[in-house]
Amino acid sequence: MQSIDMEYFSEYKTVERICRDMYGEDGVKAYIEKMENCTNREKMFVRNWYDKLKTLKHLKWLRNQIAHDNEVYEVTEQDLTDITAFHTELLIQQDPLALLYKEIENTKKKQQEFKLQQRSIQKTQQQQVQYTSSNQQNDEGNNSKALTIFAAVAVVAVIAVIVFFFL
Repeated sequence: MQSIDMEYFSEYKTVERICRDMYGEDGVKAYIEKMENCTNREKMFVRNWYDKLKTLKHLKWLRNQIAHDNEVYEVTEQDLTDITAFHTELLIQQDPLALLYKEIENTKKKQQEFKLQQRSIQKTQQQQVQYTSSNQQNDEGNNSKALTIFAAVAVVAVIAVIVFFFL
């Protein structure tokens, strides 16, 4: 086993322990299965989802080759970089599943905010309708009072004219 192989294997074991803590006994295998079981819609939330899944599967395959002492593998600097990058992503919660879960939470919050805004708009519209309706009633009431006053003044004027001419 070469130095790069041992370095890779050591880094992979650290990643495996983190995944076991999060996803149970199967570790990285469980992580991969969770990625595979996501819906196409969910996969769209994370940029390069399929590339990340493919890389993670390759890293798992490579680990198995090293563990079973197969000579058909070659650990490259890119493999070491990829496993180290995935380890870092896990630690800072920027791995694909963490990003997906964050996006799902953000979507739920946005939906709740939207529903609250819709309720607020509906309440405001109802208040405007009630205000408009009461103003119309007030206007009709004021118009009715004005007509009554005008009619009373007209009657008084007619009586005054009659009294003036006949007395």
